[in-house]
Amino acid sequence: MCGHHQRSSLDLAASPGTTLVRARPGERVTDSDREHVVDQLRLHVGQGRLSLEEFSERVDRVLQAVTGADLGAELRDLPRLRTAAELRTHRRSVVLPYLLVSTMLVLIWAVTGFGFPWPVFPLLGWGVPVLSAWYGLRKAEVGLQG
Repeated sequence: MCGHHQRSSLDLAASPGTTLVRARPGERVTDSDREHVVDQLRLHVGQGRLSLEEFSERVDRVLQAVTGADLGAELRDLPRLRTAAELRTHRRSVVLPYLLVSTMLVLIWAVTGFGFPWPVFPLLGWGVPVLSAWYGLRKAEVGLQG
């Protein structure tokens, strides 16, 4: 495995689904594919899902893997890790509807004569959880770049 490869960006938070194995089950794998799986295993150790002993055993098997199925077997019992791009997309999908609905509510309030500022209630009630989710996703994404 060469040391000048570009490291993959993986989320520190797991999500449901299959783990990321680039090669198909019957396809022969490359050193890059193996490195990608070792990076995922390293993150699972950091999150406490694997002991150092189990990590070492899995890395040995990953380095000897021939096909995508061999690599997938080492990740099968672990949750899927999301990429930085998936995190960005999810962050946008959380914030965009909030911004669109908020704009609509403020426009309705303005068109009806700027009376009692009623839009503040839905904006805050929905805004606090949206901001919390956005911050958590942003923190995970920044953690990938660090």
